[in-house]
Amino acid sequence: ISLDVSSRSSVMLTEVIFREFYKIDPDKFQLHTNTSPYESKTDAFLIIGDPALKLATRGEWQYRYDVGEIWQQHTSLPFVFAAWITCRNKHYNVHPFALILSKARDKGRDAIPQIVLEHKEELPISPEKIENYLTNSIHHKIEQEERTALKKFFDLAKFHKIIPKRNKITFSDGTEV
Repeated sequence: ISLDVSSRSSVMLTEVIFREFYKIDPDKFQLHTNTSPYESKTDAFLIIGDPALKLATRGEWQYRYDVGEIWQQHTSLPFVFAAWITCRNKHYNVHPFALILSKARDKGRDAIPQIVLEHKEELPISPEKIENYLTNSIHHKIEQEERTALKKFFDLAKFHKIIPKRNKITFSDGTEV
């Protein structure tokens, strides 16, 4: 399998899916950014973002899977593909930083319709589908269910030696997973 190197979380999730759910460990190769999967000599590939959306509209692939959906089918949990994270530092208070990030998140979320409208000519699929995806498929806050999912994911990644060690994640409210 060729793996899109532009998303470490998607690559790690793909490895967890193969090892934990399908009990296989295929050979892995890097699919570099801006490299077409057609140039890949592998049987399968992981591709994310706009390139994946563009390929999906072609409808030429017999088998297409969403790694987030596979994770959810096997765990009954959402997958957290991205989060704003800061290093733990005993010398400064992270709460003001967390507040700034929360305000930026809310501002961006509230501007989704305007952003989609301004960039509709550049979008690989219809503006309606993009807006629906950004507002309904993406969770903009990490609640308890997402925290449980993060814990499970990192525990499995450690178990399968995808990551060398399992660090605790401490949220701005002080809870840890």
